Formats: sequence, C-alpha cells, structure tokens
Amino acid sequence: MASSGNTFYGFRFRVWQGRRPSPPISAHPHAAGEVAIEFRVTEWQRIEKFIGDDDHPVSIVPTRSPTRLRTFWVPKHAVLLRDGGARMLSVLLEVGAPAEHRQAVLRDISVAAAGGTGSAPIVVALEHMTVVSEEVDDDDDESEEVMDILLRESMAVDVGRPIPAARSAIERLEKVTFEDRLGWIGECIICTEEFEGGLELTRLPCSHVYHGGCIVKWLKMSRLCPLCRYPLPPVH
Repeated sequence: MASSGNTFYGFRFRVWQGRRPSPPISAHPHAAGEVAIEFRVTEWQRIEKFIGDDDHPVSIVPTRSPTRLRTFWVPKHAVLLRDGGARMLSVLLEVGAPAEHRQAVLRDISVAAAGGTGSAPIVVALEHMTVVSEEVDDDDDESEEVMDILLRESMAVDVGRPIPAARSAIERLEKVTFEDRLGWIGECIICTEEFEGGLELTRLPCSHVYHGGCIVKWLKMSRLCPLCRYPLPPVH
C-alpha cells in the first residue's frame, strides 16, 4: 500500500468590535489613548485520503489547535496607521499573519478603530488552514484492510469500529442561529463550507456548532465531536 499527495495552505481573518470591556489598567498597564487589540489565532488541518481515481475522499480527518489569545495595547494613532503602519505591521508579524494578507488585516483593524466606541477591544481572528490530500493505492488484496484503517483514522478512535450516538441524544441537540459577532468559528469543520448569518445550526453539548445535516450524518457513525471528541451517549 503506497500513498502520495499534496498540501494546500489557506488563510482568512475577521475583525470586529468586541462586546466586553478591555481588562482594567491594573491587570494590563497601558498609557492613555491606547487601544486594546485582541488576537485569536487558530490552526486547522484537514487530511483527505483518496483511493485510486475516485474524486471523493474515503476519509476526512479534521483537527484544530487550541485558539491562542494575545492582547496588544497600541496607541490609537498607530492603529489608525498615521505612522505609516510600522507599529501594526510589527504586531502582525509577531502574531504570525502571512505577509500577503497583512495590508488587508491592517485596513480592517484601522476601520474598526475609527468607528469603535467605548472600552471594548478590537477582536482579530486569524485562521490558518492546511489541507493535506493523500492518494492511497487500491490493491484488491488489501482494499478491505485499507478501508478499515481509513475509517478508524477518520473517527480518531482506538477501537476497531466507531460507536454511533444514540438516536435520542441526536434528537435532543440544541438548534442555534449563527451570529458572526459572537466570534464563533465561521465554517462547518465537516464540510468546510462557511456559515451564513441567520443560518440555523446544531450545537453539541461541548458548544461546537455544525450544519445540522453534517453533524447528524457524522453522529450516526461516531458519537464523538469531530473537534474535541466530546462523547455523546452511545447507541444500545
């Protein structure tokens, strides 16, 4: 059994005015006239495995790193880019924003700062996405074994067969409406399609949200949350 593949990298960002006040001066000393900018950096990886010439992956393994939080206090004139962007460019370099996207991130931060009110911070979500596409040779003598291995990998469990969630647990899952301002991840990690404002989603007890159809199909195969492996009650 041999494999080969390609790796693709993507990046996206969102900027919005936070709702909670910035930390008090005693916790984070800063000078008057400085603006709090809270960065939330997340790294995603999606491994897709294919057999032969089939265009549809037989295994999709999504993973997500814990979101890293970091807050910078920056003079407002620098946030508004009145220094030519030098200070903010150094901040974006420090948090790992890709060079080709920094000007766009700076622009949105500056716009948020210009229209911001109150003491809430500007929130910047940076999402790095890596998709690894692997092709696995389809050998007639080994195909059954290959499929079994891929299924175990896609469910990320140590047992031979994944355990579906109980039907009653699936039916009790909470329905919520997607609101970008709440700072949720902006896509369904199962199908990787972006959420749209006002869209009804399904939320697991661990608080991760998905398209209803996507997560129901997943839970009928595995009772574990695709992101954090939170277990739902098993089928009996």
